[in-house]
Amino acid sequence: MNNNYDIYTDEFLAKWMSDELSAEEIKAFESHPDYATYVKMKAASNSLSFSTFNKEEVFKNIRQKTKPVVSLNNTGNTAKAAKAPIWKYLATGIAAAVLLLFGFIYSSQNTIYKSNAGEQLSVSLPDQSEVLLNSNSEISFHEKQWHTDRKVNLKGEAFFKVEKGERFLVESAIGKVQVLGTQFSVNALGEVFIVKCFEGRVGVSSGNIYKEITPGMAIQIKKDTPETWQFERDAPTWATDAISSFRKIPVKELLIALKRQYQITIEGAENLNQNEEFTGSFSNT
Repeated sequence: MNNNYDIYTDEFLAKWMSDELSAEEIKAFESHPDYATYVKMKAASNSLSFSTFNKEEVFKNIRQKTKPVVSLNNTGNTAKAAKAPIWKYLATGIAAAVLLLFGFIYSSQNTIYKSNAGEQLSVSLPDQSEVLLNSNSEISFHEKQWHTDRKVNLKGEAFFKVEKGERFLVESAIGKVQVLGTQFSVNALGEVFIVKCFEGRVGVSSGNIYKEITPGMAIQIKKDTPETWQFERDAPTWATDAISSFRKIPVKELLIALKRQYQITIEGAENLNQNEEFTGSFSNT
């Protein structure tokens, strides 16, 4: 879904294949992050060859095998049924179906890395950028698209060392980070988005908020309110000292972090004031 247009329908794609989208729809589609991929798939589908057939003969056979639908008009005579323009969209309907199938196959080729509870996982990306996943975290990306679209989807917490090059984008459910080449950490923790910059410059966005941070700066966004502060570190404490550190996070987010690190359940959590803020740390070992 992008700008109120759902491209993942055969109707929308059929209209696009037959050049029947409005100018507004085309503009919205072109801004969609998957537009370039669909253009490539359209070119591939256009190169497919099908056996030729006599559509008049096929239509004649269909009419012979089906009973025509008729109705009586107010004079008692039969009224001719209107012809449906079924041939107009047959080719584009087939092409859209093929396109959707290609899209499903293509989207299923995501490369996924996931760490387990209590462990860290080091991942080398196709451009030799490095990602260190904290406990119970996950990244996914299109490996075949990587050299034209460096985009990583993140669930949890990770530390990135990005090689210089084209735009590098990290997306999560609650915010995203955009860089060219730098070192930074991202923690999508419940409803709190935390980003720390260790090298270079980082653009952080969440909802209507956008903020650029530089080395030694951190930003935390919660309830659509950003807060920044300075720190003196070369890497996250969880990556170097096996300690998870937090600054003014709600207790409910602290519980999420504990559950992410350890496979535990917490009894009596409903008795806590889960909006009370916590500043401190806990060991990951």
